Amino acid sequence: MHESSDGKNAGVAVLPKAGSANNTVRQLWEHMPQTPGKEEVIAGVEVNLAGLLSRDTSYHTHMGSSTAPPCSEGVAWFVLRSPIDLSREVISVFARFIRTMSGPLSRSTGASSRRVSHEKILANHDE
Repeated sequence: MHESSDGKNAGVAVLPKAGSANNTVRQLWEHMPQTPGKEEVIAGVEVNLAGLLSRDTSYHTHMGSSTAPPCSEGVAWFVLRSPIDLSREVISVFARFIRTMSGPLSRSTGASSRRVSHEKILANHDE
């Protein structure tokens, strides 16, 4: 997610497909903390985030909401048309994580903080 200096929000979504392992994801996971806490810089580790994008960077765009509570409206979403390869193991871990992190229904609106069924996207996106 990105917030501009004038308070506008944008997000980039990259859909996965089951395939070969992604080296950028592997590198991130090797250094990911196992418990919450403050951010730390890991000396000597540089990550090229372009490795999380498909070669074809064409995209669909739509206005929506953030995916984390309070799920604020007015987010410009850029959804890449071409998925990236991730191993089935990584997709499974992401799906379990998202199920765990999906929020409960909002008491004020009755809306789920999970606006899109991410589990289905991650678990079933094999095209």
